[in-house]
This record gives sequence, structure tokens and C-alpha cells, in this order.
Amino acid sequence: FMGDRCYLVTFRQVDPFFVIGLEDPSNPKVLGWLKIPGFSRYLHPYDQDHVIGIGQETGKVKISLFDVSNVSDPQEIDKEIVGVDGEWSDSLVLEDHKALLFDKSKNLLVIPVSIAGMDSTWQGAYVFNISLSEGLVLNGNVTHLENGIDPWEIGYWVKRSLYIHDVLYTISNKKIKMNNLENLELIKEIALS
Repeated sequence: FMGDRCYLVTFRQVDPFFVIGLEDPSNPKVLGWLKIPGFSRYLHPYDQDHVIGIGQETGKVKISLFDVSNVSDPQEIDKEIVGVDGEWSDSLVLEDHKALLFDKSKNLLVIPVSIAGMDSTWQGAYVFNISLSEGLVLNGNVTHLENGIDPWEIGYWVKRSLYIHDVLYTISNKKIKMNNLENLELIKEIALS
């Protein structure tokens, strides 16, 4: 819900993204819709005329940026699919919206991601720059997995992220990592157990 509008998806394989007018709450009206591949499971406001969608397409995490300034003709203006052919990906954001870190003033979007293929598994946080002029741009990633650790050891899976000044903190059950927010260079890590 944003102002007198509601944005929703019906969670099918083809994403019907709806804009609903609530000027008269007892008589809601569909103002516009958009059908695109995949589906969104979580919607988050970017600003009054734009919405971030996080879901899946072809078994991979999909992040969308929707323009809803024309309510009768919403558009997906950018998208990012996490993973390549032969891989699947997932994100805790799809089940727990508190796992998302978004700050419009810093053009920052961070989500925990798990990626698996035939021969490899990876888990960590994907760090994006997000803006209306550039769309979604992957800045890099941070993982808590180390050599010798089973990648399915979920204690090392990143669950939350936050920032203080110019430091990105990623948090798993086993450690906290601090990385430079600009270039993601490691500053320090702290073992929790």
C-alpha cells in the first residue's frame, strides 16, 4: 500500500502485477496491470512512482524495478536475474522481507542469495546499486563461506545486512563481516561461535 494505491501480484508463473486504486476503499478499482515472465513474492516501495519486486524467474531470483507513474500502463524498467543457465538461486527475502536492505539515498540494495549448480554451491549477499537512471547494477558480493566449510553449512549463510556510515555489515549465525560499502573490500570479521 502506498497512498491511495495498492500494488499486488497474484503469484503465478506469469506475474500479473496489478495497480489498484483505493480512493474509495469500499469500491477498489484495477487501474492497470502488467504480465511478465516469472513472479514477484515481495514488493517494496522505491518512491511514489516506482516499486521494487523480488521473486523468481526460471528457477532463479529475479529483482525488478517497476515504473507505476502511469497507473494504467505499469512497466518493468529493469530486472536482474541471479545465476546463469544450469543454476538455480533463492533468497531469504522471498520468505522474510526483513532480510532486504534498501536505502534509496545511497542507491543501495542488498539481498542474501543462495546459488547452486551441478558442481558448485555459493551463499552470501549480493550488493546492488539501484537508481532510476542506471537501474540495477551488481556492485559485488560478500560471502561468509571459507575454504573447507561445507557450503550447505547454513550457520555461515548470510541472513541480515546493514550499514553504518560507509561500512557494510553482513551477519550469519557464525560471524559478522565488515566490508567497505564503496568497493566491498574486507575490513574485519568477527567470529560468533
